[in-house]
Amino acid sequence: MKFSIDQSLLKTALQRVLSVVDKKTPNPVLSNILMVVDPQELTLTSTNMDIAILEKLPLHLVEKTGAIVAPAHMLNDIVTRLPNGCEIQFEVESNELGQPLSTFKLSTDKLNYTLSYLEKNLFPDIRPSEYPWHFQMSAGQLRDVLNRSRFSMAEEEVRHFLSGVYLFPLNNQEDNTGRPELCAIATDGHRLAKITTPFATALPDFPGIILPAKTTDVLCRLLASQEENILLECDVSQTSLCVKFGSICLISKLVNGQYPDYTLALPKGDIRKVHVSKDGLVRAADRMAIVADPILRAIDAQISENQLRFSVPGSKNGSGFEEISVVSEIDQIGTVFNADYLIEAARHIKGDMIELQVIDAESAIMLKGKDDGSALYVLMPIVS
Repeated sequence: MKFSIDQSLLKTALQRVLSVVDKKTPNPVLSNILMVVDPQELTLTSTNMDIAILEKLPLHLVEKTGAIVAPAHMLNDIVTRLPNGCEIQFEVESNELGQPLSTFKLSTDKLNYTLSYLEKNLFPDIRPSEYPWHFQMSAGQLRDVLNRSRFSMAEEEVRHFLSGVYLFPLNNQEDNTGRPELCAIATDGHRLAKITTPFATALPDFPGIILPAKTTDVLCRLLASQEENILLECDVSQTSLCVKFGSICLISKLVNGQYPDYTLALPKGDIRKVHVSKDGLVRAADRMAIVADPILRAIDAQISENQLRFSVPGSKNGSGFEEISVVSEIDQIGTVFNADYLIEAARHIKGDMIELQVIDAESAIMLKGKDDGSALYVLMPIVS
């Protein structure tokens, strides 16, 4: 194997594929990346056995093709510290008889490093044999549904099926607007996020999948730098998801488990609505959170016809209250909820006005945009 590549191009790609490489792992090969050189491109592959990232880079000078498994973090540390935009030469070293050694050379005009590598056949492959379902969506769509839901995922390992985002298609169902949509659900048992994004044509009827928390975070980082309308190719099986865009491919195992029926968490009854400024709600709740109990983060909310009153009756940090104007269908209802949960949900709602949907003091409260039906957040009350 012998080729040359621009330092800036390689540096950016390495930083992406290293997002799933663990420095400490029981399987030493997983701390490496697979480098495959074809006549016109270099393919970098990393995996932790649950997620794999592949990225293809164009090459203008390939003298010899081949494949090696290189130390990921050491390679990245060297490439990152090289002068920006310099040309790097890679070459697998050989002995006097032309037989390859277990080392490769990384060099520029003024430096030369020799690193050890492993053979290609030691590197694992997590790709399933086939994907029964396929659909396309924009980078902006997937980024939106994941970013607006993932903060509600559970962090515990006991109920592992809640430690991820549940994705499923909605094709002309009763709870839908009549247009195809992809729905994302995330909950930790205390709050729930439901986000939908519309499609022009019907989605394949794949069974709901649970995207692991780690995969969700990696995908969001990869998509953060992508333009809104970049097209994603999404392949789904019952155990794996594959997302391709540009030169990047992410493959991930799915959470094995049955996601609970999220509709059971949606309050049912005589819903009454309260309209409030998003900015005013967030700012008031944020100020109240300063004196709230550091563990429960509980604040009291009293809703009347034209007023929402936040208060912290007394904690070891202090007490306080604040009133903001609202337009309400409620005569008088009081409830207690987590200030941080309210703030996070409100910040992810689009538009300037928020609609609070309230049933009674003991039921969950729902938040959505007054003019935006793409997001619904449910907050369970704190019961003393």
